[in-house]
Amino acid sequence: MPLNLTARFVETVRAKDRREEYRDAEAKGLILRVTPAGVKTWAVLYSHGKRKRRLTLGEFPAIKLAKARELTLQALTDIAQGQDPQGRKLAERRGRVDALSFNRLADIWLENHARVKLKPTAVVEYERMIDADLRPWLGEMAAGLITKQDVILKVRDKIAGRGARVHADHVVGMVSRIYSWAIDEEYVENNPAYKIRKAAAGPSVRDRVLTGEELRSFWAGLDKAEMSEPLRLIFRLALLTGQRRTEVAGMRKCEIKQDDRLWVLPGDRTENGQTIHGRTKNRRDHIVPLTDAAMDVVSKAISLSGESEFVFPSPVRDGRVGHIHGEAVSMAMRRNRKKAFSVPDMRTHDLRRTLRTFLGEQGVPDEVADRVLNHARPGVGNQHYNHAKMLPQVRGALELWAAYVEAACSEEAAKQLASMAA
Repeated sequence: MPLNLTARFVETVRAKDRREEYRDAEAKGLILRVTPAGVKTWAVLYSHGKRKRRLTLGEFPAIKLAKARELTLQALTDIAQGQDPQGRKLAERRGRVDALSFNRLADIWLENHARVKLKPTAVVEYERMIDADLRPWLGEMAAGLITKQDVILKVRDKIAGRGARVHADHVVGMVSRIYSWAIDEEYVENNPAYKIRKAAAGPSVRDRVLTGEELRSFWAGLDKAEMSEPLRLIFRLALLTGQRRTEVAGMRKCEIKQDDRLWVLPGDRTENGQTIHGRTKNRRDHIVPLTDAAMDVVSKAISLSGESEFVFPSPVRDGRVGHIHGEAVSMAMRRNRKKAFSVPDMRTHDLRRTLRTFLGEQGVPDEVADRVLNHARPGVGNQHYNHAKMLPQVRGALELWAAYVEAACSEEAAKQLASMAA
């Protein structure tokens, strides 16, 4: 149903879980499309013969409501005279679209969308996947001529064939994102990755929890593992805090409040109308109480970091993110989990899951355990929950976990495991 769109509505409207469209009651055919990422795009819907057309006008705030209505009136005037503005635009682009390679489309997407709208750490990961998994197989192909079969055989099945089935699905999902954007921007007309069956068979949720013996083997194995000392400290801190590998690897010195023994990870914030991306997955501030063991790790890492703003600076002088990358952590895990850790199927995220499982077994309330891991809890009330009041409980949960880790990783105290985990 059409709405009487106002400048205030256009400025403040937000989409939650899916893309929303709002029709303007004043300018016939004008719609405002709003995505969960906050992108707002103007378009005109009209008919040309028996075909339905969508003419994209541009994005808000570059185009305000009044200008969008003006452009709509101009388009409707052309349409009334028998013209097809969208068809004309497609015809004008046809020459370069046919010659547009996937490499070029990926570069345009990175430049005009990813680097503008997404977190820098996400952009680095997308660049890595494009370079490693897409350019070698799709790069020189015409972007508009790539088929669903191409994506299945040259992307999904090729990656899954090396045992990385979940990663294969992530890459296919990224192809779909690129093409969804490209369709909106009218570079292509179809999405070859749409509704491709997942390569990962069975449930997608991994439930691997490490035993006390495996924790001890991992902790001791770090000393002989083939990795740098900062990487060893990242793994130890990830175990002791339960935080994500990217959050630990990207720790900044300014986030550490040593007097209060706190690690404060900033969420998203707005400055001068622009969104400044934070460091947490759910984009909300997160406070991690640091136990004595965790503080010891942080202090040692800082002593090795020199003048860098990061606790774990990148050893590469021109590194794109300035700190050790999360993928470097995963690579170190894959390289050492069998030989050094003696846990062949171990993944870094298993440390986080093991902590959460332990807290549940110890009777720690879900709201406290979820706060330890910065898991967003459902419900409007939880969105406004005063997390600061839970710091004592969160600290207590992490102290309990630190005691268990100490027992699990100590040969002398190994006998305590049974009673603590019971």
